[in-house]
Amino acid sequence: MNSSAIVNRAMAMLRWIGMHLPAQGYLYTTAFFIGVALGVLSWLLKWLIHLVTTLILPHGLPTSGPDYLLLLTPVAGIMLTGIFVRYILRDNIEHGISRIVVRTHDNNPTMSPRLCFGAIIGSTLTLGMGGSAGTEGPIAYTGAAVGSNIGRLMRVPRDMMTAMLGIGAAAGTAGIFKAPIGGMIFTFEVLKMSLSTPLIVATLISCVTSSLVAYWMSGYTYDIQWVNAELFDPHIIPGIIVLGVACGLYATYFSTVMTKMGDRYASIPNPWLRNLASGLMLAAMVFMFPSLYGEGFMMMTEMINGQTDVFLDGCMIALRGDTAMTVLVGAGVFLLLKSWAACASNSGGGVAGDFAPTFFAGAMMGLFVVTAANTWFHTNYSPAVMIIVGMAAVMGGVIRAPLTAIFLTMEMTSSYNIFLPIVIGVTISWGIVKLLTPRAFYDIAESRARNSAIDRSNAAATTAPATTTPPPDGGSGVV
Repeated sequence: MNSSAIVNRAMAMLRWIGMHLPAQGYLYTTAFFIGVALGVLSWLLKWLIHLVTTLILPHGLPTSGPDYLLLLTPVAGIMLTGIFVRYILRDNIEHGISRIVVRTHDNNPTMSPRLCFGAIIGSTLTLGMGGSAGTEGPIAYTGAAVGSNIGRLMRVPRDMMTAMLGIGAAAGTAGIFKAPIGGMIFTFEVLKMSLSTPLIVATLISCVTSSLVAYWMSGYTYDIQWVNAELFDPHIIPGIIVLGVACGLYATYFSTVMTKMGDRYASIPNPWLRNLASGLMLAAMVFMFPSLYGEGFMMMTEMINGQTDVFLDGCMIALRGDTAMTVLVGAGVFLLLKSWAACASNSGGGVAGDFAPTFFAGAMMGLFVVTAANTWFHTNYSPAVMIIVGMAAVMGGVIRAPLTAIFLTMEMTSSYNIFLPIVIGVTISWGIVKLLTPRAFYDIAESRARNSAIDRSNAAATTAPATTTPPPDGGSGVV
């Protein structure tokens, strides 16, 4: 059976479903198909990044001595991504989540079919070759494109097409983190969409389906495995409060760096120079601190499970050993650099997300606080608990989405037994950021995305040929 016959049969099946199912059943069926597609694509994106990383670093990240290849691959990754985006995809897909918000607010749900794979290819080049960011932005944008195109194929009513973008983006987020509740909350809290009850149910169906498919295809594994999960100890609450304050202050720094450097990269008019500048900055940091390479989930897993100094492997400065002071200095350096590396990865031509960098930075903040407390104040706080709470608290502060941060963190680490510490840490961090910063980082990124869309529209209008039409009086004229 050739491909055209398969497509015709699929379309016939969709028409049959549309004729025999009630409206809500048809909506839920569409959400199910979106969930299946995003579960597969979430797994595919992770697999492709792992494949490229393995081809470049067959023996893993360097653990001793410099690897000069790391001076080249991040630059090549950003440059290749820029070439792909400008000359093949021909669409700006940086900061995909902000672009989804612009589309939903402007009621612009139509997305090209090529966007169903464009962000996956761009993210594979960026992250597989050394980018220091996440996959959630690209897969959310991919999900929005899939939702738009499946919605059209299923002949979803026009007034529901914008919701298809949110349903697809939620399914992508749920699939990439294997977190169905976090993915669903992401739609309301980050994308700021208001949905009716049937659309909320449809979003949940897509998120659960996507998570299960991705979980099955990845061999029933999570990105972060907490092997010896601990029970909640009330004595850790004072440490959680201190950690929440520290994460709130750090989230303010992180957001400021991302905003200022994002504006600086955007001010470079030549895209080749912009790609080169961000690639060189990224390469310098990854070369000196190889643990900045990629999303960092494997590093966080090892830290949570007791290897708290593993992130120091391969560092080009004198950070060796597992003494408390070495860990404190190392964590402090990584806290300063992570936002710069993330911005170089996703604001200078790369295609990557903003969530994973906040998780990595939060893990470092949790490690910093627990090491200082246990060393200088002779407490006995659990490093694993503090690292996980730090992950959620920094994310909640940076993206100003506390519920999304709480549930994504709990689901991806299976840390439901420390729900209360996570809630306390995230709430304090989020409150401090709200007090200290007038605008959210994502609001500024959204404004930048909207301005770039306006610039492209103006450029297209300028270059479009004029249309000649007869004027009302029968004369000649150009409109």
